[in-house]
Amino acid sequence: QRIRFRLGLDAKVTNALKVGARLATGSSTDPVATNQSFSTSFNRVSFLLDRAYIAYTPEVAGLNQLKLTGGIIENPFWKVSELVWDEDLNFDGAAAHADKTVGPASLFVNGGVFSLQTDISEPASLWSLQGGASIQPFTSFTAEVLNNFKLTGALAYFD
Repeated sequence: QRIRFRLGLDAKVTNALKVGARLATGSSTDPVATNQSFSTSFNRVSFLLDRAYIAYTPEVAGLNQLKLTGGIIENPFWKVSELVWDEDLNFDGAAAHADKTVGPASLFVNGGVFSLQTDISEPASLWSLQGGASIQPFTSFTAEVLNNFKLTGALAYFD
């Protein structure tokens, strides 16, 4: 028997600036475990800081969106499934996202630098860059199946 509880808040400081935080149950030693087992022998359940971030989304001419985020943030990368990144994994660091619509395609770029837990004498980080596109080639068709068809793909480099 297990429980999972999350409590989050987002505050819109200005139209372009948002801050947020989230608390969650789970383990302090497993970055993707927010489930808490009922095997605590009457001890209290851990409630940990899961996310704490600031997000800045200025209006930039020529772009649909530019978003700069820092802190303990949700996964900033586009993904098909949890094959590469677990859904519950949060990233410690800074990320940037930009997208622009060009005809029927939407081009996007995601990047970031994140700290990794390593030996104290050797700090490490994860540098990453992802670029991709989404296309809706049949938006003018009357058939709803074709009208809603969307194809998205991306390439990423993680170091």
